[in-house]
Amino acid sequence: MNRSLHLLALLSALTALPACKQEITCAAGATVCGKACSDLALDADNCGACGHACGGGFDCRAGACVALSTDRLNCGAVGWACQPGESCLSGACTSVQVACFATDEVRAVQPLDISAGAAPRAAGVGPVALTTQGADTWAAGSISGSLIRLPFDRSTAPTEYLLEPLVAKHDFEYVTAHAGRLLISNAGAGTVVIVDPASGGVVGEVPVGTKAGENIKGIAFAQVNAIDTAFVSLQGDAVTGDPALGQKLALLGAAGLATCGLAGSPLPCLGVPSYLDLSAGADAPGLPFPGRSIAFGGKVYVVLANMKEACFTDNTKTPPVTSCYWTAPAGPGKLAAVDPAGASGPTVSYLSLGAGCGNPGGIALHGTSLWVACGSGGLVEVNLAGAAPVVSALHPTPGFLVPGNVAFCGDHGFVTDQYSGDVYPFDPVNYAASAASATSVCPLGVYGYAWAADVACAVRPHP
Repeated sequence: MNRSLHLLALLSALTALPACKQEITCAAGATVCGKACSDLALDADNCGACGHACGGGFDCRAGACVALSTDRLNCGAVGWACQPGESCLSGACTSVQVACFATDEVRAVQPLDISAGAAPRAAGVGPVALTTQGADTWAAGSISGSLIRLPFDRSTAPTEYLLEPLVAKHDFEYVTAHAGRLLISNAGAGTVVIVDPASGGVVGEVPVGTKAGENIKGIAFAQVNAIDTAFVSLQGDAVTGDPALGQKLALLGAAGLATCGLAGSPLPCLGVPSYLDLSAGADAPGLPFPGRSIAFGGKVYVVLANMKEACFTDNTKTPPVTSCYWTAPAGPGKLAAVDPAGASGPTVSYLSLGAGCGNPGGIALHGTSLWVACGSGGLVEVNLAGAAPVVSALHPTPGFLVPGNVAFCGDHGFVTDQYSGDVYPFDPVNYAASAASATSVCPLGVYGYAWAADVACAVRPHP
């Protein structure tokens, strides 16, 4: 055999031998999966067994796949647990905050089960309105003239800031957050009170109404000629029905809001108001009575109650006493749609909310739809996705007397009852699948009534 044939035979023999097996040594508690060591208790690619992978949004814990988007014990991150009154929604611990006016407290309930709540927290006297800013819920105490900070982290106690000595005669009706400041509608004095949330101190109070009784309500923000502008509802007086009181929007430049109260700020907190008349938004002989508002798509939408005078006689008195108030529907509730980009200034158009929607109040945004609470009973959806708004038929709210304010936590909607402590959870995607009844959240107060005055959604951030 020549040398070449010998080498070929040797190579053939070597390739016929079995391959050498490479040993993998894993630390205690780990298992070989493929060519690597894996902790089957924690490895999302090999959870409980080699090759058993957890899907998106799931982590591996104790050898089983837990959903980080919905698990209250591991919400958004392993070990991040939700507190009482919170549900895990889209990986964030989320609560529904309800202002209980009659018992001077705010209650947190779970969006997925509003019968499950946390212990109530004190919120001044007569908490009437809520907003969220940063890591806090803020409540406006209408009677105490105070602003209450309620941290999302329940291990931190609430703080009450008594504003009453610092502001004019108070009757707080609304609170919102914008440009790092808190703004309160002070109907008692016809002013907007501006607060620095870092200190809880008043940094400005701006007159808005032209005379007493203008009754300031909602505040929304939109751009007018590229300038941030506050749109403030002046509702007017439902006792006298004086058409010279309210029935308009005040527009105030807000370019100086972020620096309001800082030394050397070159701009006022809010500019000098101009006014937009809304009287055409009522059916004769009614008045519009504008209330809460919301900005979307560059426009501002304002709820109009559209009310006329109604008189009542008390025959128990001698002689009988007749009292008249502007509390009867003059026609369907309406929305004022304000377009700030008009060629000669902001313009207004009006949208009927349908014959079933009388005396509307609360308004909230879900996706491209506005949801309006109708005081006559029920909710109306206004879809803004198309070229023109589309108004739905009235959605009933089971057992409710007077639907009040509305809020959304993701795809979960909530509306309060102005004449009880009830909150009704509803499904804005498929309203027919909504709950069969409301849930009592606010208890009776010492005067024998309950009132769920406002509702807001709070999302507790991860550390």
